Amino acid sequence: MLMTSGILKMLAQVLVILIYARTLSVDDYGYYQTIWLYSGFIGVVSLFGLPLMILSAGFEVVKKYAIKHKTKVTVVALSFFFIPIIILFLIEPGLNHLEKLLIVLFTLAQNISVIRECIVLKAEGHQKVLKANILFTALFIAVHLLLAESFNLSFLIIGLTICFIIKSSFLRKPLIVQDETNNLDPEITVGRQWLLLGLFDLINVLYKWFDKWIILYFITVSQFAIYFNGSYEIPVFGLMVSAVGNIMLVEWGKLNVTGTHIRSLMHQSTNFLATLVLPSFAFLIFNYESFFILLFSEKYSAATPIFFIAIFILPLRTVNFTAPLQTLRRNDKILTGAIMDICLAIILMFVFYPKFGLNGIILSIVIATWVQAIFYFICIAKYAQLKIASVLPFKNLSIILAFSLVLSWFAKWISKDATVLLQLGIGAVVTCLIIGILLWRHMGKIKEEL
Repeated sequence: MLMTSGILKMLAQVLVILIYARTLSVDDYGYYQTIWLYSGFIGVVSLFGLPLMILSAGFEVVKKYAIKHKTKVTVVALSFFFIPIIILFLIEPGLNHLEKLLIVLFTLAQNISVIRECIVLKAEGHQKVLKANILFTALFIAVHLLLAESFNLSFLIIGLTICFIIKSSFLRKPLIVQDETNNLDPEITVGRQWLLLGLFDLINVLYKWFDKWIILYFITVSQFAIYFNGSYEIPVFGLMVSAVGNIMLVEWGKLNVTGTHIRSLMHQSTNFLATLVLPSFAFLIFNYESFFILLFSEKYSAATPIFFIAIFILPLRTVNFTAPLQTLRRNDKILTGAIMDICLAIILMFVFYPKFGLNGIILSIVIATWVQAIFYFICIAKYAQLKIASVLPFKNLSIILAFSLVLSWFAKWISKDATVLLQLGIGAVVTCLIIGILLWRHMGKIKEEL
């Protein structure tokens, strides 16, 4: 149900991109993406790790801590809410004050929705979350379609704010909450861990968006739109990893977790994600240019090299590295990895940008992300007391990747003289076939284990 919720959100986002990249001018499209740029920044800073804390420690534990330290929590919460808003009003030259105020209200509605979804999810109300996301997705698409021809940024923000309000009203906390973490000591579970998770979230959002902030500040909105699309990561994979991470946190919250539990669930989740991610990665390796132009249209063709480099992050979307460390109460290592990631990316940008331009910026991010993943992988093995080779199913991942690359290459080769659309169609059919075979194989293994 969580995976379906994620896929619905992804389909809505892709549909909107397909429509808006074609119907809006490049400038309007650039301003549209600034909504998500700033709401993402304000949202993560103001929430400061609260969703992750609710999922790992439980809402009641967090609530007890907040009541006991009411003054401190209130001051910190207000500070983290208003500081990014002040930054928005001071540094953003392209939006007027009304649009900036609407972005703030939109972000507030989005934050409330995120918190309520985490509370219901922790209470195992997965069906309610799915229904709420189906409703939200329908409203999200409807608002965008209504404004596609006569685009107005302010009306769009208002419409999206109403969508989040409706979703929040639908996500009521279950009357009977089975929260196995209620007996945890808030002082031990929440205090330091919340700080670490908040800092991790903050650094992550800075890392995700800081290249775009820098570019937006120095180049035109049109150039920003081109870079944004090129560095755009297809959202389904990130959503799947996030959904799997949430499932892992909820499941491990029921157990006295050992290294064996962590290894078992990581193998199951990684094998499952690999059946979806690695065939898609192979398809994009051989069809990235045609796929990108189909998605965004010819007017963004200058961004195809950026997109090609960005897809090399996809293999990492087969693993959720942070959920095991959260369970092991090693949020300090999560934070260390995030700091390492952003520092390395900045250093590499100074090295690569003079030679490769915008391509160098996205290359820096890809390399830094791989280094971060390796660091987390080593930490999981160390603190779960596992052998490095046993943390992930490396043999199975290698087989899936090789199988996917060979068949995707063959599909490209047999369709080399066909039209671009036919090439993409054949590639897509072969990719779906690969995924189907791998899923059938994966489900067969699960049945044998049961």
